[in-house]
Amino acid sequence: MKRFWLVLLSLGLIMAFSASAFAVDVKFSGSFDAAGVYLDKVNLTKGADVSTAFYYQRLRLKTEFIVAPGLSIITRANIMERACGAARSTPGTAGAYNASGLLPGATESAGTLAENENIAFDWAYIQYASPIGLWTVGYMLDGPWGTKFGDSDYANPRIFWILPLAQTGFMLAAGAVKLQDNSYTAKNPISATDRDADKYAVGALYVAKGVEVGLLGGYWRYAGNRASGYSSMPYPYYLIGDNVLTLYGALPYAKLQFGPVAIEAELWWINGEFKYEGNAANPAFRGTSIKVDNNILAYVDATVNLGMIYFGGLAIYVAGDDPNTTDKIEGGLLGTGKNLDPTLIMFSQWRDQWVGNLKGNLATSYIAGSTAATSFQMTNGYMFQGRFGVRPMDKLDILAKVTYATAATTPTGAPGSPTLNYVGKDYGTEIDLIATYKITNNLSYMLGAGYLFTGDYFKGQVAGNAVQNDYLLINKLTLTF
Repeated sequence: MKRFWLVLLSLGLIMAFSASAFAVDVKFSGSFDAAGVYLDKVNLTKGADVSTAFYYQRLRLKTEFIVAPGLSIITRANIMERACGAARSTPGTAGAYNASGLLPGATESAGTLAENENIAFDWAYIQYASPIGLWTVGYMLDGPWGTKFGDSDYANPRIFWILPLAQTGFMLAAGAVKLQDNSYTAKNPISATDRDADKYAVGALYVAKGVEVGLLGGYWRYAGNRASGYSSMPYPYYLIGDNVLTLYGALPYAKLQFGPVAIEAELWWINGEFKYEGNAANPAFRGTSIKVDNNILAYVDATVNLGMIYFGGLAIYVAGDDPNTTDKIEGGLLGTGKNLDPTLIMFSQWRDQWVGNLKGNLATSYIAGSTAATSFQMTNGYMFQGRFGVRPMDKLDILAKVTYATAATTPTGAPGSPTLNYVGKDYGTEIDLIATYKITNNLSYMLGAGYLFTGDYFKGQVAGNAVQNDYLLINKLTLTF
């Protein structure tokens, strides 16, 4: 009997000391995607007839622990994000995005690619609504600003603050982000100093009925390539390496609603400098620099919603680098981002993640002057898209899109070498048809088809090279909760 009462007393003490923990409220939300895809060609070179067909899935779970009114801990995890039954990634330290933060990879997780195929936490941060603004501290979503244009979702450690100015519609914001840290730690016992990558931003927004405008000022400093013989930056800058890149810029945007007409626009204006410090491999470049000169990215989108039917279009300009000016970089560093996702084949982040690079002759790239494989974003070019949609019933949405893209500057295989210029600038014309049926309030089914009329850009540097058209089929089931 004594033992029974001792156990009962112990349980009572545990309950008493845990009383505050039981007061925590927990909220769950997330999504589950399951999809099947067929891509007729993974290489646009004539005669390279490799196709692919597979299924993939992902469970995304967000959890909010409400500790007290206005104070929460928020986490998010990706679970079993993988191609079903396919080969798994090799476990290691490979992150889910490029450490430079300029050219992100396929996922937006703080975990590695291999971890995401089992379970990886994307976010873990504190959110505190204080009398002087909303504060968030920890690993969280980083990247989105304004419209979807230029945005790519990262999971980065940052401190972010936003202050709504009561009853005025204005908000102020500021943030600091650690993109890469190469300080001396137990897991990184190095002798180098100051090889981090950081970014800082301040912004202001105004929101009213039918109007949303904002301006962000940003400063980026990438020193991760300091004292190294290479760089992760686009060709030809990686050949020199051992550099520190600083960028600064302004990013205004606007979203307007006039009755059935919705218009949004965004502009990026970026300047900066590559400064080379020189090392044993590249002593000749010590003290030299290349100017990042007025890199411009511009976007405008309009949609007219008439109930059963809707239509609209977009226009995009992303400055490319002039290969004949080796003392400055006029474009090619930044691009349309992965969140925009305007097409199923050409500039698709999910295609890049699940199928991989879309290659042509010389594995040509959307990046001016690069011989890398294609990615999910356009970093040099013009894009124009028209779209028309119809909703024959409440649960069904059918959308057709026609997209044309071409490079703004002719890509080249080496700076100052016109004989190595690509024979064409056209990426191609793509037609997409997407139907989405809402089975329930939380469950939807999407069926899509895309056809790419491949442009001469993918011929590379030889006019006689032949390219082939491509098509894709996809169906996806999405559950949100």
